[in-house]
Amino acid sequence: MLNRFLFYGCYGCCWLGFLAGSFSLEVSAVEESPVIPIPKWWQNMEETWEIIPEKTVIALLPSASPQEEYAARRLRQHLQNRFKISIPVVTHETVPENIDTVLFLGTQIPFPSLPLPDQANGFTIDFQKKENSRYALVHGVDGQGVLYGGEALFDLMRKTSQGGVEMRLFQIRDWPSLAWRGRPHFVLMQNLLPGTLDAYLRARINYTDVRDNPNYKVNIYYPDRAAPMGFPPGVALDRENVGKMIRESQKRGMFVYGCVAAASNKNAGGIIAGFDKLDETRLYEDVNETFESLLELGVDGLWLSFDDIGQGNEPEKAIANFLQLGKKHGLSGRKLAYTPPLGDYQKIDTPFNHEAAKIPGFASIQWFFTRVPCAEDREMCQSLGLELPPAWWHNLIHLRPGFLNNANIAVTLREGHVEKPTVSTVENTPYTWSDYPAEIPRPAYLELQPLSYGWHHPAYDNVRNVTDFTDNVMLWCIGGGWPEEYLVAMFGYWAWAPETHDWEKTQRAIYSYVFGPEMAESAQKFDETLVELKKLFDLPVRIFGPNKGWPCRLKDRANREKALVKIAELERLAALLTEKAPELSALDPQRLEIIYLEPMRTTAEYARKMATLDYPEYNPDASAETIQGWLKTIESELKGLKGIETYIQFWQKELTKPKP
Repeated sequence: MLNRFLFYGCYGCCWLGFLAGSFSLEVSAVEESPVIPIPKWWQNMEETWEIIPEKTVIALLPSASPQEEYAARRLRQHLQNRFKISIPVVTHETVPENIDTVLFLGTQIPFPSLPLPDQANGFTIDFQKKENSRYALVHGVDGQGVLYGGEALFDLMRKTSQGGVEMRLFQIRDWPSLAWRGRPHFVLMQNLLPGTLDAYLRARINYTDVRDNPNYKVNIYYPDRAAPMGFPPGVALDRENVGKMIRESQKRGMFVYGCVAAASNKNAGGIIAGFDKLDETRLYEDVNETFESLLELGVDGLWLSFDDIGQGNEPEKAIANFLQLGKKHGLSGRKLAYTPPLGDYQKIDTPFNHEAAKIPGFASIQWFFTRVPCAEDREMCQSLGLELPPAWWHNLIHLRPGFLNNANIAVTLREGHVEKPTVSTVENTPYTWSDYPAEIPRPAYLELQPLSYGWHHPAYDNVRNVTDFTDNVMLWCIGGGWPEEYLVAMFGYWAWAPETHDWEKTQRAIYSYVFGPEMAESAQKFDETLVELKKLFDLPVRIFGPNKGWPCRLKDRANREKALVKIAELERLAALLTEKAPELSALDPQRLEIIYLEPMRTTAEYARKMATLDYPEYNPDASAETIQGWLKTIESELKGLKGIETYIQFWQKELTKPKP
């Protein structure tokens, strides 16, 4: 085996001259890219191989890393989910003699192949015939490259008209345009739902963070345990689940920051529960203890968060304390991250940013801003003395409201919790659904939405050159977390290759993955119909309430029949997807049902109720007896939704007021 690798080194040099010329050629615009995101280079070999389960294995080297092992298990699970075939994972040395197809994954491969890119996370896919065997070779620059290459290899597989499985042969050489692609999220337990971190992997996300606040209780605006500013300093950690989040993220190749809210501000109680009770005399001891605990649990880096809390009373001291702690643990550069205070993360050229950048050592770590990267901002950061390009914190916070979710951060408006499945159908997850150690709020259904629904509404054509100004982007918000296969993939696919991003092809790729290629058109039609239906309704704003879009009401009752036609189409499509998608999806069937199919059906169900109900707003001059009858029906029909009791109480009070 060693001799083969030595030979590979020489063989790879021979390929360089060939590829240097090939990469300068444009692939035919007529031919579709074999995978999304569009690879930097690919070549159609004009051939397919049939995958016969009993004659196929997934192979690794005995020295495979945790990421390589996970890539193999992911491929095996994908083949099980979509094609209902079971392919064993073996070491290369133990491939049985009767095997004719080997799907090999690794940072080292047994035969000479395409030369690797020189960028982290890059990979190649090649196909070769050796003696009596056929090899699909996924070669990664690193563990993440193997993971992403394994996902791309799966995308080359499809069902045949005879019901079998075939693999289309495309040579691929790919690497990220943006080196750092992140998805921090402020609800710890949402990250640990089975399949969530896999969705991050699928989206080619390579860093995340961990933050949690066990003291924050769910309300109609935020999920349970929301920690948008980071860990509150000094609050005891949920060590078991924080540790599991870190380990499971790293298994999937992600760098993990530990984020702590490190500014003192007595007025921050509404943002971080209990923050107004902090003992400011020991704030930095508490900050350090929290950071130290996170390092003990295995985080790769530390994140200092001022954010919406503001700069606090002693920002210079907080920064100096953070830098000293980083130095103590040998952390520098990108391993230390920072969110400026409210007002300073939206604008770079501020007095506070100028002064903070002068603190020795602070200009060498990663700063995050919510501004869309541009030449002027990079120049401004350079003038401040920042050594790294400004990272883009993209707030996806203009999300459409819906019949089951509020606007902007998309918190579910459904009461209660999901009944957990008793048997798991997916392997190697942080938890099976049945033993997930928390209640699962009933999710809403949120249709696939583009990058432009975030702050500053960036159009894709306007951010194709974003790599000229930054090498680090991250997706923020989506309060409930779901649906990760939609919105995190939307962002991650763009971040991998902004210059060639195709939104229409991205949509189809996402729908195909979730529901199966055969159902992609129906899933997209569901979303398009839902968007058109929403235009007929007043929908809840973020801080909603009676007469603030909740419960949803027709803008004009004359459109009731028009709405019912669209709702009937939603019901038809939801039923079709429920019937067909479980046999076609690449997802675990339980995740498909809990996160997608059931919320789709329930969205249509409540939309029908909301379209047909009579609301007092339609005719406030009706008799009290008539309105009381309407309210009783509303209370019954909209049972299971948050805020309905408050709505009923509002109108009960209105009815007691004397009429002019």
